[in-house]
Amino acid sequence: LVPGAVDREIPPPSRDPYPKTNQPRVLFAGNIYRKQTQAEAHRVLVQKLNALGKALHARGIRLYMLGIGDVSKLAPQYVTYLGAVPYDESWDYMQWCDVGVVVSAGPFQHNNESTKIYHYLRAGRPVVSEEGFPNDYVVRRAKCGFVVPHSNMELMAEQVERAVHQPWDRAYAVQYILDHHTWDKRVEVYNRILGAP
Repeated sequence: LVPGAVDREIPPPSRDPYPKTNQPRVLFAGNIYRKQTQAEAHRVLVQKLNALGKALHARGIRLYMLGIGDVSKLAPQYVTYLGAVPYDESWDYMQWCDVGVVVSAGPFQHNNESTKIYHYLRAGRPVVSEEGFPNDYVVRRAKCGFVVPHSNMELMAEQVERAVHQPWDRAYAVQYILDHHTWDKRVEVYNRILGAP
């Protein structure tokens, strides 16, 4: 299993791409799949996003989804779908959100890291993630966010609200990612193993 990573250099913040609102913005960026390809993962992810969106709505916080997959069952009163955008443009959404979130399709993703974690932190955003990803320790080591027990969307919403208002050392989180989790850092390891003596 090759661990994921993130680009060392990212586009600087540009325009604010979100709809105008006074509500804090919470972003889920990723793939929620389709019934025709990964039906169970699709069902679970949609269910969790709707539940999280509802719990955040009650706290005056808006959940947004950016990415691909069948969004027909997302509850628009609780989750705003932003569509899919080119990779470079996705950084604007990450850099202008208040918190990035990660939900899991199962209790333990033994073969599937969440690369969202690297991307949110590289953008200097706090992360609230469900536990069970092989790389959820990154949130703790970056000291920028919370990891919550699996399948507790109410607690997740509480931690998102806390993350919105808590001060974070975002520069520390970014530097942690630059020091440990860029593609350059991954290549260094493989170069030592596979490179010429």
